[in-house]
Amino acid sequence: MAGPVEPGERFVFGAIIAVANLVGVVRDAASPRAEPGQVHWLLADVRPLDEPVPCRGWQNMWETPPEVEVAVLDQLRRAA
Repeated sequence: MAGPVEPGERFVFGAIIAVANLVGVVRDAASPRAEPGQVHWLLADVRPLDEPVPCRGWQNMWETPPEVEVAVLDQLRRAA
């Protein structure tokens, strides 16, 4: 479980910072961080990127622009 933000940590907005596999979706997850009545995505194999890849996102599901996908996949290949 993540703790409070430490001094010097940075927040990144408008970027892809990791890739993960979606392994399940539940409602009313049994977690102190779960928001009652909301849908919660269960992730596995989370792979953080070395550098954030700028990308404007939207709520809900959306397709990654091709040039962003290439940049993300390039980082994953280099990390492997």
